[in-house]
Amino acid sequence: MELKIFWTDFARDELRKNFSYLKENASPKVAKNENRKIVLETLRLKKLPEIGQVEPRLSNKSKEFRYLVHQTYKIIYWINKEK
Repeated sequence: MELKIFWTDFARDELRKNFSYLKENASPKVAKNENRKIVLETLRLKKLPEIGQVEPRLSNKSKEFRYLVHQTYKIIYWINKEK
């Protein structure tokens, strides 16, 4: 069974900021391609949710946060095992 992926408002905002920055400092094409690659990286979690490493900076939280790295971007997530 594939998991559903939900983006927080914060994550969406960061993706938009990333797009705007790259659009201004590189090109619209680069911005679009880079954001697409970040989104595709997160889609891997549908079938392999535990592929990321445990995030040590959030180890004191009640949820187990994990992360994936795409180039210089760190994608932090958690798995809702109850749903």
